[in-house]
Amino acid sequence: MLGWALLTMHLAIASLEGAVRPGAAAQLDGSWVSDCLPIGQGGRHGYITTIRFDRDRIEARSQVYARNSCDTPTFRVDYEGRVIHLQALGDRTSLRHRALSVTLTPQDPSVVEIYNREGGGCGLRAWQIGAARSVAGRSCGPYSFPTEQSTLFDSIWTDPDGPIRFAAFPIIWIDDPEAVPAQPSENRFRRQAH
Repeated sequence: MLGWALLTMHLAIASLEGAVRPGAAAQLDGSWVSDCLPIGQGGRHGYITTIRFDRDRIEARSQVYARNSCDTPTFRVDYEGRVIHLQALGDRTSLRHRALSVTLTPQDPSVVEIYNREGGGCGLRAWQIGAARSVAGRSCGPYSFPTEQSTLFDSIWTDPDGPIRFAAFPIIWIDDPEAVPAQPSENRFRRQAH
C-alpha cells in the first residue's frame, strides 16, 4: 500500500513539474535572435544571442565579439535547458527551466592566452581554440553561470510588433522566483526565419 502511495505522489510531482502550457509553448517555438548588443567595460565588446524553444527545450547561444560592431568572434557560450513550466500570466509568460549544460568555447588565440593565465578562464586551465568546456556553476569575469540541474526563473513579454523580451535571461540567471524583475529588459529578440 505504501508503495502505491509513493508512486502516486511521485507521478503527481512529475506532472506538476512538466506543466508546459501548449498555447504559450506554441507561441514561443522557434528561434529568436538579438541585435548586436554592447557588453564589457564601457561597452567595448559586442554579442549576439540566439534563443531556441522547441517544445520542452530551451537553448541559447551567445556569440561574443572583440568589438561592439560584432565582427570578430572571440568566444561562444551555449546553454541547454528543459522547460518545466511555461504559462501566460496577463501581459507576460512565466518561464521555469532546468539547466542541463552551460559551455564556453574560445574562438580566438588571445582569449585562450588570457584564459590560461593564473586567475583567468573561469577557474579552469588548458583552454584550447574550438574546444567547449563546461562552465556550469562557475564565474567567468563578472558573469556567474547556473549549476547543472538548477531550476531557473524568468518572464517573457511579447512586444506588439512581434519581438520578445526577457526579464533577465540570458545575461542574468535567476534561481529565486521572487527575484524575477517585474519589467522586461531592453534587449529584444526577433523571430528568426525558419
